[in-house]
Order: sequence, then structure tokens, then C-alpha cells
Amino acid sequence: MPDHPKRPMSEDSNHQCTNCRAKLLVKRRAEPKRRREEAFCPYCRVNLPPRQGGDLLLYTLVEPPAQTAKRPRDFSQAAKLVVDIATGQVEDRPPTPEEQGKDPAATAMGRKGGEARAKKMTAAKRAEIARKAAVSRWTRK
Repeated sequence: MPDHPKRPMSEDSNHQCTNCRAKLLVKRRAEPKRRREEAFCPYCRVNLPPRQGGDLLLYTLVEPPAQTAKRPRDFSQAAKLVVDIATGQVEDRPPTPEEQGKDPAATAMGRKGGEARAKKMTAAKRAEIARKAAVSRWTRK
């Protein structure tokens, strides 16, 4: 029998990975120390602190990091990019729908489209579409 009090897992706080900036949910659990303890970001697998105040920390991915343009690998090009960002010649963020030439109302409707379509469809119609998709997948060469 364990010599420590069993506490239920509780949500501690949102945490952000220092490496990839993914949003993580940290849960604490009171457990005795083990010989080898590891904790890592579920997205990029970088090591994170396994304990805080005697409690074991468990990390769950809440939101993956925002996708940004890849940085150049060449040192000179990376330095130029940093200077361009600092002087305001290049934006260091993904472009908005307006900047891409898209209608913001249309993009908002597109985000809800699949969910709204599934809600108004009957179960028989969804099964028919799934059957057709499965046949299409299996007959492909």
C-alpha cells in the first residue's frame, strides 16, 4: 500500500512549451519519486520539468503551435531575415484572409460548413456517403 495520500488529478494551469510554443494543459498527481522520471512536450518531444512541489506533472496538448514560414538554414539569410523583421520590411506572422484576397465572411462560413452539413444530414445519407467513400478508396489502384 502506498505511503502517500492519493489525490485526484486536478487541472493546474495552461503552460506553453519553450521550444515549439504549443499550448499545453498541465495536470498534477501526487506520486512517490521513481528512479527515472521524464516529462516531455507531446508535440515536439522536448524535455520539460517532471515535478513541481513534489507532484508529478503530466502534459497534454491543447493546441499545436501556429504554423509560420520556415526560417532559412543559412546563417547569412537568417541574419537578413531578422533585420528585415526588425525594420518592418517583412511581417513575422501568417497573412490574414483579407491579405490573401479572400472574403472574411466566406472563410468564417467555410469553417462551420462541414459541421453544419453533418447536422442537417440524416443518418442514412451519412452512411451512404461513407459507403461511397469506402468503395472509392478500395477500388483505387
